[in-house]
Amino acid sequence: MVIFCWIMSAITSAVLSTVGGLVSTWSDAWIVPLLLIGFYWAWVVVCVIFAFFVTLPINTKKPIKKNSKFYSWLFHFVDGWIVDTAGVKVKVTGWEKIDPNASYLLVSNHRSKFDPQITGQVFKKFKFLAITKPENVKIPIAGKCIHAAGFLPIDRDNDRKAIETILKAANNIKKGHSIHICPEGTRNKDGIDLLPFKNGGFKAAQRAKAPIALIAINGTEKIHKNFPFKRSVVHFDIVDVLSVEQVLAMSTQEIGDHAMKVIQAKIDEYKQQN
Repeated sequence: MVIFCWIMSAITSAVLSTVGGLVSTWSDAWIVPLLLIGFYWAWVVVCVIFAFFVTLPINTKKPIKKNSKFYSWLFHFVDGWIVDTAGVKVKVTGWEKIDPNASYLLVSNHRSKFDPQITGQVFKKFKFLAITKPENVKIPIAGKCIHAAGFLPIDRDNDRKAIETILKAANNIKKGHSIHICPEGTRNKDGIDLLPFKNGGFKAAQRAKAPIALIAINGTEKIHKNFPFKRSVVHFDIVDVLSVEQVLAMSTQEIGDHAMKVIQAKIDEYKQQN
């Protein structure tokens, strides 16, 4: 989008120079970046207005009958813009472990609000969904968008409702979606060691007979600190994939113990490097 704005500002400058004589010398070159900023913020305003009106009819209190492809596209579009604007470079390893034709339960540690967004960008060619906090559905515009796309809010304080969400996640995986969960349940702000895993989410993979991708994310906690003056490098490491056979042969406790072990090992590597 920035490239598009540069092109538009350059074309506008050329037109102003040819027709109006406004840009006639090198000393007038400041007009180009000024136009760039103007075009960029005009585009942002247009996108916000567009998103506001297309999400206006959505009632987040009513369950959706079918996941919307349009709102899934809108999520990835806005998600990509946010990641790019924040100056994030994502380095992915372990991608060779992923079958592009399979649907996964995506399990990662939780360092920042950017974790689901980064995961969504890495898996944007998949039918990506996430289990999320109920509070996220209440966010203006964005909350309506993810609700219509099929994101699943989970009430961890209500066991019955939590189980209902897990069952919905399993059904979505069966339909070809890959679903991201953070078993820590909340952000691990110190990042030294993983918080205890809540293993109930692994039942979604067992019921759907789906593989589980175990992911270690490092660097998302620095994005807020680095923006806007410093670029952030995020390491997204697919450290292991449990096959369907392994998922069905293990208990949720065993899956959780293994997941914590391999993800923590990768986190320890980054601690040694720092």
